[in-house]
Amino acid sequence: MTPDIETLRDYLKSLPELADKGREARVRKARSNLWYMAKTYFAHHIEFAQSEQSRFRKFVHRHLPHRMQKYRIVALTAYRGAAKTTTVSNLFVLNQVTKKERRFIPIISSTDTLAKSIFEVVRVELEENARFRRDFNIEVLKSNDNEIILKSDGHLMKLMCAGAGAKIRGVRFLSWRPDLIILDDIENDENVESKTQREKLWRWYTKVIKKLPSRRGEHNIIIVGTILHHDSLLSRIAKDKSVYYRNFPLVTDMRTFALDDPSLDKEAIRAEYDEDKESFMQEYQNIPISRDALLFSQYETFETMPRCDAYFIGVDPAMGKAKGDYFAIAILGYKAEEKRLYLTARGYKKNPTQMIGTLLSVYVRYSKIARTMMAIETIAYQEFFKDVFQRSAKEAGLVPSVMSLKNSIAKEIRINALAPLIADGTILIDEKASLLREELDTYPKSPHDDLLDAAEMAKRLYERGGGIDYKRVARMQQGLKRFKTLSKAF
Repeated sequence: MTPDIETLRDYLKSLPELADKGREARVRKARSNLWYMAKTYFAHHIEFAQSEQSRFRKFVHRHLPHRMQKYRIVALTAYRGAAKTTTVSNLFVLNQVTKKERRFIPIISSTDTLAKSIFEVVRVELEENARFRRDFNIEVLKSNDNEIILKSDGHLMKLMCAGAGAKIRGVRFLSWRPDLIILDDIENDENVESKTQREKLWRWYTKVIKKLPSRRGEHNIIIVGTILHHDSLLSRIAKDKSVYYRNFPLVTDMRTFALDDPSLDKEAIRAEYDEDKESFMQEYQNIPISRDALLFSQYETFETMPRCDAYFIGVDPAMGKAKGDYFAIAILGYKAEEKRLYLTARGYKKNPTQMIGTLLSVYVRYSKIARTMMAIETIAYQEFFKDVFQRSAKEAGLVPSVMSLKNSIAKEIRINALAPLIADGTILIDEKASLLREELDTYPKSPHDDLLDAAEMAKRLYERGGGIDYKRVARMQQGLKRFKTLSKAF
């Protein structure tokens, strides 16, 4: 037994019992409110002020039971340090014990040792937490490193632990098969390293774990962890439409660098991101990437958009698209003397009507400096947006140059075309455009690519009329004038 567990035992033995007054109401509320239960009986496992601030932990406290009613399998991925084990495998499991609806709960992790360390916390609470045991009439009948059998108001239950790959096919407690299975960090760096190991774990999950429960009885499988590989078990489970899946990244908005838990040190976390984006995206955002696999692994940045000879604006309107997409505006500035392009982009979570004014402001800002052209993706209702935008511009006394782009080529192919220009420094990236840089740093594994899509449209617009050699144009115009003069002479 580890020193931490011994310390926990000693601490629990020192706690005074709760008053009998209000016990009935306290018990009733604890069964239905996980956060209240945690504060009342397990405050030593949580750090809190007056309320819980983490979106991940709020979800478990408030919504997990409801998702379990609708879905047999619930998979939750969250960042390292989100207290996944404490919240789900410890406190949520203990809450399930109080409800007296489950009979057999296995807790499974990547190794037997890790599973035992998770299970040990639950076991010690059930053995030594007198407040909890007394309020819920818990009696421990049998207990060891791998299992605990208990009774609560006459309701028999068993909890056990095991490592990934364990021979637990057909395991039972009396006549009951597992009715709540917890998979906590079932994968580690070792068992996702090779395709053989990944396939082995997948077969064990599908042929053993999913077949543990009775087909007749109600049951759930709850999976928590971090995605360690794009072909990992968790990655595959997340794509299963029968599974309720939700990811809780540490940084919920890269543009503002908003955090899942506002009480965390934002500047320290931002420094971690800048130091090692690859590790950060995997451990904190659940986007496993390899630097070798990134298309935009290297790019040069600039501090401020310079005064350019022309500007090209690409617009990807988020209209009728999947929830979470950004209304993306990319600006590509062209400096003829340098033969370089300067790219900045921004994503907005606004409806199309609100974006009319924003887009007009962007156009006016750059058109005051130099010739400015705009390209808008026009598919279905996006064509309507373009028409409304041009009508609004006309009413404002503007006549913007707007081109419709109907993207018939796959988005991936179009975005890939940016890579050579970014890699060789022809296109420089605005260092303050954090959302754009997030897409560059994680593509093709990024959760969204709207800004890159808009950037590709701006680049295409530049290629159609932007890579202008102004001296050559002047010479051609002079030549044309001479040609017309000569023509008149004949």
